[in-house]
Amino acid sequence: MLNKYSNICKIDKVLIEDENGRAVSKLRRYVESHHKISFEAYVLKYYYKNVKPMCLCGCGKETLFFKGNYFKYFNDHKNNTMPTDEAKKKTHINRLLKNGFDFRLKRLGFTIQELTNLYEKFIGFEINFSDIEKIYGIDKRTLKKYWNELKLIENNENFNRICKRHQSYWSNKNDGHKKRISEDVLYEIYKFIKTNPNKYTLKETKELFSIENTILVIYKRLIEHFDKKEIDSMLKLGISSRPETEFYNVLKFYYGDDVQKNYILEKKHYDYILINKILIEYDGDYWHSKPNHMENDKIKNAIAQKNGFIVFRIKDSESKNIEILNALNRQYKRHKNEN
Repeated sequence: MLNKYSNICKIDKVLIEDENGRAVSKLRRYVESHHKISFEAYVLKYYYKNVKPMCLCGCGKETLFFKGNYFKYFNDHKNNTMPTDEAKKKTHINRLLKNGFDFRLKRLGFTIQELTNLYEKFIGFEINFSDIEKIYGIDKRTLKKYWNELKLIENNENFNRICKRHQSYWSNKNDGHKKRISEDVLYEIYKFIKTNPNKYTLKETKELFSIENTILVIYKRLIEHFDKKEIDSMLKLGISSRPETEFYNVLKFYYGDDVQKNYILEKKHYDYILINKILIEYDGDYWHSKPNHMENDKIKNAIAQKNGFIVFRIKDSESKNIEILNALNRQYKRHKNEN
């Protein structure tokens, strides 16, 4: 049959070549211009002996001519025929080759020795999954699959334990990873926010101390070493949830300096205090439905009432309800006039 790189004209023996795979198209133009016959007539005469091929399904219909070849089937008749035993065998062999380990390994671009070396480096804590993907372009799920096929992972439970150890091991490494915040730095941060209460957010503090770790990591490390309520009371809105921050902004808009956040009473922290009389608690619907939170809320209510304060609780789901805000405003006006 015709070759896309090189063909000899059967009429005058002229060689037609094209290194880009267009030799068939060039031959078509040559035959039609030099010999004044259609390309189909040329191919039919010299390659099919003037016998048009019929559809292999046995319907008796002639197949279409396309780019120097005739189709084996007429339209979609291939879908209506059962493959021959020879075709089935060929398909089966091709499937085995494509699904075979050696074929997939070659397509992956790795040798067995290279995969083995990567495994030994991984269990020796010389490299982690993240660096393997970055350097070699192979993700951890694919890597685990090949290591299992090579039977390098003898015990999945032990291997999973090694994977978990990797997380803590690399989080403490300084080489190419974010440094673990030292206790000295944590103490310096603590002294700074204590000296400057409610002046800096955690994000601003992170930038001032040039810390690479995320805000949540810094906060977690702080509350591991110091009292959480104290840390929260000294930070400027930097660690509050988005709804709490938005609600505080609403309060500041209406009440200005009459509202402050993080009021401490008998070692209990209240979210906001209004005109030194009304303690406002912003309750998240999920957390404050838990038994331990509900019990703590009762204790805080009792402490506030004992000390002559009014507790106004507002649920997250009600924070944008105008009726709730009107109720708070009525309390505010009543006690504001008393003062």
